[in-house]
Amino acid sequence: MARTRASVPGLVAVALTALLLTSCSSPSAQGADASTPASASPSPSPTPTPTPTSTSTSEPTPTATPEPAPAPDASAPFDASDISTWTISRAGIGPIERGAAYPEVLGAAPGYEKVDWCSGVVRLEQSGSATLVLHLSGDGLTVETITVSGQDVAGPMTPEGIGLGSSTEELLAAHTDLSLSSRPTPETWTYATPVEDAANVSFRTFEDEVRVIGVGAGIPKEPCA
Repeated sequence: MARTRASVPGLVAVALTALLLTSCSSPSAQGADASTPASASPSPSPTPTPTPTSTSTSEPTPTATPEPAPAPDASAPFDASDISTWTISRAGIGPIERGAAYPEVLGAAPGYEKVDWCSGVVRLEQSGSATLVLHLSGDGLTVETITVSGQDVAGPMTPEGIGLGSSTEELLAAHTDLSLSSRPTPETWTYATPVEDAANVSFRTFEDEVRVIGVGAGIPKEPCA
């Protein structure tokens, strides 16, 4: 019995010692919890910057500049039956030249029909082609002046590419040596090149379009005027 009593106080002492140890260790545990950092909040994801959509700008299509009709080559062979291949110069119009003998010169324009207008003036006509008018010398044996006229028909051209139907703007741009010779009506203008070798080339426009071209000494007169 004495051994049993002695063990009771020992057990009590052991229990008190364990309780004291537990109390001392609690602050350390709390401190450990306090020292543990809080979980960091997740960083916000960067907002993606929208990539601008490239807009293709179509470049304007260049406007093609119309090229003028090719001028005839004065040295090239021409077709006597096709007046569109003839060249206008101070010497004449195609195969019909100033100073040519008449009526022999008529053979140089096959396909044309001769019409006598009045004394000293002969008209040559062909369907679909420009009309030719020959002004003869006083004795009627020599061609002095030649004119060609018409609208929307085949006709000869100058080496610069000007012919019946050319605009006044085209005429003045191609022949920069022209001078205004007369203006019979508000809508009719006559321009002429300088006189060389006793002859010049004249252009009569009507409503801003070349209608008559003449070769001779001075400005051709109106037929049978």
